[in-house]
Amino acid sequence: MKALSVRQPWAYLIASEQKTIEVRSWRTDYRGKILITASSAEQNSWVLNKQIKNYTLLPPGVMMCVCDLVDVRPLTEQDRDAAWLADDDKIDGLYAWVLANPQAVMLNKVIGRLKLFDVDDELIVPMLDDHNWLQYAAELQPVKAKINDNSLIFD
Repeated sequence: MKALSVRQPWAYLIASEQKTIEVRSWRTDYRGKILITASSAEQNSWVLNKQIKNYTLLPPGVMMCVCDLVDVRPLTEQDRDAAWLADDDKIDGLYAWVLANPQAVMLNKVIGRLKLFDVDDELIVPMLDDHNWLQYAAELQPVKAKINDNSLIFD
């Protein structure tokens, strides 16, 4: 399967259906199933839900979900919310990779690469119960980092 490495916390947001557009400086003609992997570059990203006081360290360097890549087109102003872009982020010359139907997978280790890369289909194992996905992520690695600028805080 074709795969795309995405930094945390964006990989988490795609897997949890909160981010439906991934922004890239390049385009592809590929359409279809795509594995979203968390880049190993972000070792220190957290999700904090203030209401339930739940902290989760987001895992780096793992498979996160399989999505449908339904379109790749020039990024527009209307894409800002779906892409989680700030009002002052530049969009000229960038592309919106439109993603749909994320399905969580076991958070197996994977070595990401730049651009699209291939991962053996046999290594991709669907999660049967999406409700346990974040708990599984929390158990995958012990807490060893601090909340930082790459973290998401939900009220």
